[in-house]
Amino acid sequence: MKKVVMVAMMGLLAGCGLFRSEEPRIEVDNAMVVVTPGHDLRSAVVQAATHRRWSVQAMANGDIRCQIVQRKNVVTIDIVVKSDTTYAIRFVESNIPNRKYNQWINNLQREIAKWATR
Repeated sequence: MKKVVMVAMMGLLAGCGLFRSEEPRIEVDNAMVVVTPGHDLRSAVVQAATHRRWSVQAMANGDIRCQIVQRKNVVTIDIVVKSDTTYAIRFVESNIPNRKYNQWINNLQREIAKWATR
């Protein structure tokens, strides 16, 4: 009887998604944005990150280090401006699930696209 109950509970937990595999973390290598003439992609990245409450720090190699802290959740990334219209986002560290990380990165990318045309 105990085995039947255990099997039923495991099936119930599996159905609830507790055994679901972690989705992969997105990699942004050559994101392209439309930049309005007179605007600068690097400035748009800084403005967008700041607007989304990321702390921004210029690195010696020209990259932009961004970190966001919400409660106990921390994400650190480097943004590399490759050209006037393309950039990459490099993962540095995170203590949140990839699903949440991906949401934060997607939101940041949408914000960068907005600031590039303002």
